[in-house]
Amino acid sequence: MDAFLNINSGADNSGLHVESTDGGANLSLADNSGSVVLQGLGGALVVEVGGSAGTAGSSASEGFRIDSSGRVGIAQDTPGDFDAGSDDLVIGNSSGNRGMTIRCGTSNSGTIAFADGTTGDQAYRGIVAYDHSTDSLQFKVNGASEKMRIDSAGKVGINTTTMDAFLNINSGADN
Repeated sequence: MDAFLNINSGADNSGLHVESTDGGANLSLADNSGSVVLQGLGGALVVEVGGSAGTAGSSASEGFRIDSSGRVGIAQDTPGDFDAGSDDLVIGNSSGNRGMTIRCGTSNSGTIAFADGTTGDQAYRGIVAYDHSTDSLQFKVNGASEKMRIDSAGKVGINTTTMDAFLNINSGADN
């Protein structure tokens, strides 16, 4: 059985269709602690958070948006204003400190991968990883071959993972 709920629309081809002729279609969710508003705004999905519970959406501020090109802004309402090579995810605005956290288990690694495909080593051509089991920061290139490591003592190894000084460079030659 197909069930449709249409608000302010003659469309009958969707599960829930909310349409507005005044600039934005909203879906508000509220409880005793506050509200969240999902808003369709000019081809973008905007999520507003922190509004009052009694009047869902009032006093809310924008939490994140996905614009009509698929770019995501967290605490940033214009991700498309940034460099085209790095505007797919934009975090923050000009007020206060901003950051990102990758959380994983104590014996696991958190990684940021750089890919040029989806199969084999194309899915991880370059990696920046933090290994919690060794407390080391690793830089991997060329299909995830480790080229540099900073260990828990602050020692840096280039082309080596065992450092006996604060900077170890293994050139691969006997010199």
